[in-house]
Amino acid sequence: LPEEQINWLISDLGKNKKAPYTFVFIHKPFWFETIADNKTDTLHSLFSNYGVDAVFTGHYHTYFSDKFDNILYTSIGSSGGSCEPGPTGLEYHFVWVAANKRGISIAPIKIGGVLPWKEVTATDLKFIDRIYLSGIEFEKPLPVSEDITVESTEVAVKLKNLNLDFLLEDTISWKVPEGWSVEPESLPIRIMAGDSSTIRFSIKNKGNLYPVPVLSVHFPYSESKTCEIKKPLPAARKTYCYQVSTQPVIDGKISEPIWHNPVSLLFSPDGSQGTIDSVYFYFSYDEVNIYIAAYCKELKMDSMVATVTDHDGTMYNEDYVGYLFQPDIEKNVVYQIYFNPLGTAFDQKITMNPEGELDIDRSWNGTYEVNTTKGNDFWSIEARIPLKHFEVEVKPGQRWGLNFWRKQRRFNSTADWQIPISYDPSTFGDLIME
Repeated sequence: LPEEQINWLISDLGKNKKAPYTFVFIHKPFWFETIADNKTDTLHSLFSNYGVDAVFTGHYHTYFSDKFDNILYTSIGSSGGSCEPGPTGLEYHFVWVAANKRGISIAPIKIGGVLPWKEVTATDLKFIDRIYLSGIEFEKPLPVSEDITVESTEVAVKLKNLNLDFLLEDTISWKVPEGWSVEPESLPIRIMAGDSSTIRFSIKNKGNLYPVPVLSVHFPYSESKTCEIKKPLPAARKTYCYQVSTQPVIDGKISEPIWHNPVSLLFSPDGSQGTIDSVYFYFSYDEVNIYIAAYCKELKMDSMVATVTDHDGTMYNEDYVGYLFQPDIEKNVVYQIYFNPLGTAFDQKITMNPEGELDIDRSWNGTYEVNTTKGNDFWSIEARIPLKHFEVEVKPGQRWGLNFWRKQRRFNSTADWQIPISYDPSTFGDLIME
């Protein structure tokens, strides 16, 4: 927080230190990332020094609470925005707070009932995050050919009971879309505390790639409490990056013969066939650069949105093409690069640690040669990206992790290569150096 806000907070808490009770309201639950992880927290230190009794936060759109140094921390769910049910099924709710001479009472209220303040604790939520990250592990993604077909295959899934106190006992099940088959579709399991088990499934597909089957398992996270974890079957598409002997002229016109075999089959975020105008993505490389190009059909050019001209400017609400590159598949390091129709770049470096936490380095900047062009019913872009930015050397046969998409503001939607768009490299497809 800016120093002026901290100074205001100190001043205001000091003026009201003699109040019977002090409540603090702040949107983001910084405490969940700090004191709930036994890390120091400037705000919590101030709250303790000035006698704060309760802190209310939001932002995560789910309910959870905990107590630290006699301060009651409560994070409130969404008041109307998007919301997923919490681990106990609690979704939209109010929170009832009573303060009197006997103390402070806090309780979440849902339709039809009043729940205990510790319905879901921060400790619960952090453990559930661990389960989501590593409770279900697919041995490898399902390979998808360029024509979006899937060969019948066997998929190994490792289930880990991370709880050291409670048995995992459940009937695991698959939600199987039309065109897919999974055998067995359901199976009773029993995994001792702290143990794991690997199960093999036979997978077949004779229809659309998306939506993919989803595996569901109930994991214990506390006494008499389980959470349902759902994981989609990972399916990895592949495309090719073609080696060139002559560097292309970066003029945005995509007119040279090095640009061939584009990727044009993309999907809406829900996995249905894309609803936006058509788009073609191209990839090439040489010893020092990777070259990317995209041809974006736009049937209403006057509706195209492109205003950002500053590097790393906010272009999420504009038209753009976006890429997630994982040059070294042995490292969970991802480079995110966007280009809008003006040739403006937004980029950052993302590292995912073994616990699934993301370290986003917004100060990372690449230097690109970029040009765009516009016609009556399209815009297109070409870019040269030096490989030195990715700290890798490229040779034929090498495999990168990759995802990419086009955002079309007129439809307020995207055309995605891999579903879902995520910073997690395990969701990426393969870019093969040809």
